Amino acid sequence: MGNLMNEKTYILLFILFISCIDVAFVQAQTKHVTIQGTILEEDTQLPIGQATIQLLSLPDSNYVKGVSSLEQGNFTLTAPPGHFLIKLSFIGFTTEFKTLQINNTTKPIIQLGKIELKPDAILLKETVIVAQAPPVVVAGDTTAYNASAYRVNEGAALEELVKKLSGAEINEDGKLTINGEEIKNYRQESDIKNLNILSKRITNGKHLIIHSERKLI
Repeated sequence: MGNLMNEKTYILLFILFISCIDVAFVQAQTKHVTIQGTILEEDTQLPIGQATIQLLSLPDSNYVKGVSSLEQGNFTLTAPPGHFLIKLSFIGFTTEFKTLQINNTTKPIIQLGKIELKPDAILLKETVIVAQAPPVVVAGDTTAYNASAYRVNEGAALEELVKKLSGAEINEDGKLTINGEEIKNYRQESDIKNLNILSKRITNGKHLIIHSERKLI
């Protein structure tokens, strides 16, 4: 009877020992590490806040997780064991990549240090800020139409522009009216013209300036 109890005790201790080994092995395999770094502008060394940091698995480059850098450019990211690609990006700058191999011997904290992003010269060159000029400007008895706000071909006849003006009409006699008001005087930029010269060529970006005794629009 005593021998039987001893055998059972040994078996239980063996099972417990194996279980502890399995738990330790699993914990070692699933240990997460902390990845830290700071993102800066290469030229100015200023921190880049709200930059995107993505953890991608290798070799398939599947997305695992991501974070954004803080105002001072700092970021913290946790990762499980595996082979990874870290993608660091921000609008107006070139994208940087870092590769990492994480296993059970990797230190709990990985310091990437300062990561400098270079300005994207091509993107900055192609970025143009355009201010849209208003199609019509009214000041007292003067109404100025911006030709570039209307779709007319380069060098189009002035009549083509006039036909596109809101409320504008040209009758068979060549008289121009806007919202029923007959226009007897107008000029294209500094050139005074009358209604008999509607074949005058115009260029996009010019203005058709019309004078009237009362407000047209």
